[in-house]
Amino acid sequence: MLAVSLLVFWVLARRWTVQSRWMDLADWAAENRLKLCTRNAPTPPEASRLFGDTAVKALLSLSDDQTTILQLEAAAPAPSTIARVLRWNIIIRRLEPAWPTVALRPVGRPTSIPDYLPLNRMYGTIPGERFAAYGENRSATLALADSAARGLLPPDIAMVLLDHHLMLDFSTRPFDSLTLHRMDALAAQLLLHLPARS
Repeated sequence: MLAVSLLVFWVLARRWTVQSRWMDLADWAAENRLKLCTRNAPTPPEASRLFGDTAVKALLSLSDDQTTILQLEAAAPAPSTIARVLRWNIIIRRLEPAWPTVALRPVGRPTSIPDYLPLNRMYGTIPGERFAAYGENRSATLALADSAARGLLPPDIAMVLLDHHLMLDFSTRPFDSLTLHRMDALAAQLLLHLPARS
């Protein structure tokens, strides 16, 4: 009886200390009807497209039909001289209608996911206090730069619109249930305030 009690105590203590982060994410995923994958998590095609030729490893993902939340590892974008492998926290939301590739890159961050795009070949706006806008299409870039969406975006969060997907890079923040809840709400709000596409 004592041995069984000690075993139960050990399991519960481990669950609420060492594994508390995973239990927190699992509970949040269940509440929001998201599938949690922590081993051999798939990398969605849109994320692979964003990172291009850079090798990407998905550490975990939470997903449903409209939303994918990922923690990834990837080599730093060239010509960065910082650490070779970076960890990225990204939320991807389904987007209608399709957009040409455009991005809002935080000017206060040394690197963010828009750096994996060929920014030197894209149309760019003069950086503001918080963001610089880049895009394949001049009118789409200017529309995003002048939109209410830019005002809603916190200064440490990068945004990329890529075809039918909105991506937010929240790598400066912890990957926990509170942050995921906030990023999910932010993505939903941004979708409502994107400029209209014809």
